[in-house]
Amino acid sequence: MDRLSHSTPEISVSNSSDNFESTTALGSQALKYAALVHDILDPLIAHGSPVALFDFPNYSNVGDSAIWLGEEAFLSKRPDLHTVAVEDCGIRHYGLPDLPDSAIILIQGGGNLGDLWPHHQALREKLIGHYRQHRIIQLPQSIHFRDATNADQCRDTFSGHPDFHLLVRDHDSLEQGQRLHQGPTYLCPDMALCLGHLPRTTPSRYPVVGLLRTDKEAINDEAFPAPLGDTLIVDWIDESPSRTQQITKVIERIQIQYPRRSSILYGIKRRLYHQLAKERLKRGCDILSSGHVVITDRLHAHILCTLMGIPHVVLDNNYRKIGNFRDAWHTGENICASASTLAEAKDKAEELFNTFQASGPK
Repeated sequence: MDRLSHSTPEISVSNSSDNFESTTALGSQALKYAALVHDILDPLIAHGSPVALFDFPNYSNVGDSAIWLGEEAFLSKRPDLHTVAVEDCGIRHYGLPDLPDSAIILIQGGGNLGDLWPHHQALREKLIGHYRQHRIIQLPQSIHFRDATNADQCRDTFSGHPDFHLLVRDHDSLEQGQRLHQGPTYLCPDMALCLGHLPRTTPSRYPVVGLLRTDKEAINDEAFPAPLGDTLIVDWIDESPSRTQQITKVIERIQIQYPRRSSILYGIKRRLYHQLAKERLKRGCDILSSGHVVITDRLHAHILCTLMGIPHVVLDNNYRKIGNFRDAWHTGENICASASTLAEAKDKAEELFNTFQASGPK
């Protein structure tokens, strides 16, 4: 199957004085994380292997699209590999594709290994149970189980596969992963870091943008404090229908009706998935870029702010996903502050804003 060249969203670069760190420093830091990913993953994927990438994020959450594009960026640095299948989570309701015996299965990274997002866990366990003769690599995840019974079921599934490799993105998940899986478990940076340095996509219009969760991982239900001038408060899970989404749904319906044609359709699907992910990443980068400073409790808002050099304040979600990740990789050094409450975050955002203004053009 044909290969996609990796590209970041079509965006224009803002004045470099808008960044706390220079483009060179940001690029160097991003390359360091990408190199770590390659150090861990490259030995696991034999030269010339066919690969199948499962669990495309066919929904509006920007962070998961950033991960997908980071995974594509990784694959673009391995031109010896060829992608033979791409599927979203919906494939769990239908027959899984037949794959070459030498195919290596890659499962999308993220924060859904556990029982908080059960449809993704159901797909993961179905893949591991079905493809017992294939090497399966779970790309970097955070792990969170609320119910010990579900964790036990996951452990049984993992232990039943002879060649399953588990990658996790923080030390807490590493400890949990080693309890769940007796086989190889690795600490690895989030795949979105393979995107490398990203420029701001729009001029900064607000002193502060609060990109705050509205889903089941949200922890802060306090009202946002009195803002510093105009403040945008938003989440990034809402999106308008696009032509790319419409075409993707048509192709997926054709695949369900004519499953034997799947191998022909994978090239089309991969391009559509790539375009959908790019559109969503662009939307997220636009939101973050519109603020001189960002307050967020989303891990990938933190990662994208780090890659774009946007000063920001992080609040944790309900199982310390961001704090655990930063403890492992020290992301956002010099441009990121942590807070426990929105009031504290607002104060720290004001400090960053004032510092930002002082460091700007005179």
